[in-house]
Amino acid sequence: CAQTIFFGGLIYNSAILPVKAAILIEWMRIFSPRARNPFWWICQIILWVNVLYYIAATIVEARQCSPQEKVWNPLVQGGYCLDTRTVELTSSSINVVSDLIILLAPQHVIWRLQISKAKKLGVALIFAVGLL
Repeated sequence: CAQTIFFGGLIYNSAILPVKAAILIEWMRIFSPRARNPFWWICQIILWVNVLYYIAATIVEARQCSPQEKVWNPLVQGGYCLDTRTVELTSSSINVVSDLIILLAPQHVIWRLQISKAKKLGVALIFAVGLL
C-alpha cells in the first residue's frame, strides 16, 4: 500500500503540472490575447512557479528516503528519510495557494465584462467548477 502511495504521488506530480499549465495558457489566450496586462503577468508568474515547484516536488518525493525501499518498508536498516510531515505540509500549502490564485485570477476580468450580472455569475461559476 505504501509503495502504491509513493508511486501515485510521483504520477500526480507529473500529471498535474501539464493540467495547470494548460489552464493558465488557455486563460491567457482568452482574457489577454494581445496585451501583457496584469492578468497576463499573474498567469505567467503562477505558471512558472508551478513549473519550478512540481519539478522540485517530484525530485524531493522520488528521493525522500535513502535507500528508496525505506519509503514503503520502515524496517529497512540504516539510511535516512526526510521529515515527511514538513514536506507534505509545504506541498499542500503551495498547492492550495496556487489553486486559489488560479481560481481567483480570472474573476476580476469576468466581472468587468459588459454583460448582465446573471451572465457574469454564470461565467464565474463555470470557471470555478471547471477548476475543481
